[in-house]
Amino acid sequence: MKRVLFAVMLSTILVHPALAQDGVTGPPPAATLMKIHAAPVALTAGGHAKAIVKLELAAGWHVYANPPSGEYNIPVKISLAGSPGVTVGAPGYPAGSDLKLPTDEKPVRVYDGAFEIPVPLDGAAPPDNGGPRQTGKPMVQGDRRGAGT
Repeated sequence: MKRVLFAVMLSTILVHPALAQDGVTGPPPAATLMKIHAAPVALTAGGHAKAIVKLELAAGWHVYANPPSGEYNIPVKISLAGSPGVTVGAPGYPAGSDLKLPTDEKPVRVYDGAFEIPVPLDGAAPPDNGGPRQTGKPMVQGDRRGAGT
């Protein structure tokens, strides 16, 4: 059975940060606000594997968990494009943690620090082009921890 080297390449970061209420005018540059890593995954024809997308937020910042705790929260969303021979499953978002913001009556569910999102992959038929490369992008709404939106 042929082995296909499968790499997840995340090409774009979409960050919609809220401005902090404590005088901070905006987030740091996107390259330092969030770092995204995904190691190559070996996927065989007819096999199953998981791509692990690792996200690491700058200290003091958070993003809303998926599913969101409030209808106005925009949660982290990982989207990987499929390619011939590879079916991408639904991401397995972690639970997150509760954070009480001064602007909300109830705590909101967030991710902060470093966290991982596993994405299941299924290999169908052997590719004829030397192996597919997946691309994708995360979508998040960020905020400084404790500042509120």
